[in-house]
Amino acid sequence: MSQVYVFAFEPLARVMADPVYMKNNHKKSEAELARGQVWRTGDGYLQIMDRGKRLISYKIMKERGKRAVRTQMSGVAAVEEYLKANRARLIETAV
Repeated sequence: MSQVYVFAFEPLARVMADPVYMKNNHKKSEAELARGQVWRTGDGYLQIMDRGKRLISYKIMKERGKRAVRTQMSGVAAVEEYLKANRARLIETAV
């Protein structure tokens, strides 16, 4: 069986073992966002309704426990940025 060569005739196995080639772009978030959490921001509350791999469903409300609030959906990174920018504090943990 012959070896597959790439990049100036290096064996593919050696190239794939290189840490630069196998770059890991996963960022660890400071606080893991989970379903059911309630975060206190400067002027209101953010409640996480559901979390997927890349998207989060959430509600932003002025008063805690208010029911008639539209559920919104954004990327995980955008919600983390929003919480960081508004100095949010976790007040209720996930169920």
